Amino acid sequence: KCRRSCVRAARCRRIGFARLRMSESGPESSESSVLPQESGLRELPRKILIGISGAGLLETALLTYKKIFGGGMASLCSTAGCLEVLDGPYSTVFGIPLTLFGMGGYAAALALSLYPLLANDKTDMEAREKATRGLLVTLASAMASFSTYLMIVLVGVIQGWCPWCFFSAALSGSMGFLVL
Repeated sequence: KCRRSCVRAARCRRIGFARLRMSESGPESSESSVLPQESGLRELPRKILIGISGAGLLETALLTYKKIFGGGMASLCSTAGCLEVLDGPYSTVFGIPLTLFGMGGYAAALALSLYPLLANDKTDMEAREKATRGLLVTLASAMASFSTYLMIVLVGVIQGWCPWCFFSAALSGSMGFLVL
């Protein structure tokens, strides 16, 4: 009987259910609820988000530098689409390069992903994870949505091909997928 109970308890923990114990006053949970536990963004997905947002930050920093200080986009990309996209009318908002906004978004995603992993103990990590989850979901969803819009403009309006744009869209789409 003990072996069966232990196996059942391990299986319940694996799928995220709390274990019930019978007491004199009725069923008593060893966890706060018998519903599946909300996992949040645990360590591995956050580490993947750190890598993705770090790559996006580097990419947009390079493109922003080239946009602001010149230096020739042709050295980064030989397709006409890159030059059209990065020097065209869709490349700025109120005179500010879109790549700068992207850089800010990736930097914020990097900070939000990293913050819980810097905690000293498990309780602090869980509190930080809970505090950053909503912000990270909102940010990644907004970035993925805006990247989708920009891909529609690139393919439908500009009718160009820009590997940097597709790379950034893939990164923000991956972030959006990971946080949902």
